[in-house]
Amino acid sequence: MKSFVLAALLAAAVSAFAADQPQPAPGAPREFVDQALEPTGGKIKRPKDWFFTADHGRTSYAWILSREDAAKDHYTTGMRVQEMVSVHAATGQTPREFAAEFIAARKKAAAKIVKSSDEEKRGAFTRVRFETEEGKAHIAYTVYWGDEHLDVVAVVTAGTDKELWATYAPVFETMGDFQLLDIRKYEKAAAPDDVEVAPGQLTGHWRYTDDTGGVTSDYTFAADGTFTANIVQHGKVSWEWAGKWSLDGNVLHYEFTKSSLAQLPAGTKDSDKVVEVAKDYYVILPGDGHKRKFERVP
Repeated sequence: MKSFVLAALLAAAVSAFAADQPQPAPGAPREFVDQALEPTGGKIKRPKDWFFTADHGRTSYAWILSREDAAKDHYTTGMRVQEMVSVHAATGQTPREFAAEFIAARKKAAAKIVKSSDEEKRGAFTRVRFETEEGKAHIAYTVYWGDEHLDVVAVVTAGTDKELWATYAPVFETMGDFQLLDIRKYEKAAAPDDVEVAPGQLTGHWRYTDDTGGVTSDYTFAADGTFTANIVQHGKVSWEWAGKWSLDGNVLHYEFTKSSLAQLPAGTKDSDKVVEVAKDYYVILPGDGHKRKFERVP
């Protein structure tokens, strides 16, 4: 999955800034409001008159704060915060290795590297910042990777037209002082007590709902060890897959036998740790430390 995950991150980093978009009226916003970044417990300053859009997947979270409505089309001026979770499980690379490959690819693709910083330690993360010119856009990247206890990479992409960079750079600087996740929430979740899970407890239809991103994920576990699953985003099915499931203690294993995404074909394997289970719900803890609660569907 390494090439798919990196390709998706590379595409997301640049596709938002369309070269043929009409130029926004100059004049940077002066008033900011607090914007929550759920479900990670993060927060960021958003210009009051800008749009906010969430775009989450199974192993990634993305939040877009933009002058134009990113939910309707590409945007010219804005910031995208994307967090990739369970990086080692998906790519076989450490967060540092994955981040280094992304940074090298973006610098190689740039028409011009405007500036670049050395590594900086920021709490549980290390970060590198650099700015590029790509087509008509001036783009600033900030790449974070977690330490040995945090299997996470985050990429912040802020950009606008080159002629407008001086106007919006102070806005991006204010927005750049954000909190990606509530580390106390992560630390509390990172070492849960082991629970006893029996296969019969998971048999049935379950649904995870992320209201902030308009995303639902359904799993149906059959008693014969097979499952079906899908992800629905904004009312449309974005992925359907099926396969075999099994339990090893409280670790739930999946092996795909069918998939509607060529990038995640039959044969793909994955796993989640079950940290809580009851009659009407169960809770998993992926590598990013953000619990997800699946509720039984009648």
